Amino acid sequence: MLHAGTVAITKGNPVRVLATQETVQRTGAPDSATGILPQSGTYVLIPAKQSTPLDQLKGLTVTQGRLAPAKAALTEVDEAAADTLKGLTYVTFDVEVTPATFTTGAAKETE
Repeated sequence: MLHAGTVAITKGNPVRVLATQETVQRTGAPDSATGILPQSGTYVLIPAKQSTPLDQLKGLTVTQGRLAPAKAALTEVDEAAADTLKGLTYVTFDVEVTPATFTTGAAKETE
């Protein structure tokens, strides 16, 4: 699940994440390429085998890279995170996106 604007990517076929013009071109069909265009923000990636119901994620926030209750004090994040979603493996990462304009079609060669 993606933390910023939840998108179910684990309950179906693989979903591409297209972050650069080169990635769009490498799809082999840039005119009809589909996928997620990431936005700046913090993301949480959970393995499909450990997918958890969304209601269990409500009230949680990413603090110092860990899932913890939003009300947890900064001095208690380690303990709060350890007690949150026990047995769940996840990774959090921050993404900074610089806007770009994607072009479709074959890349033009320069001499």
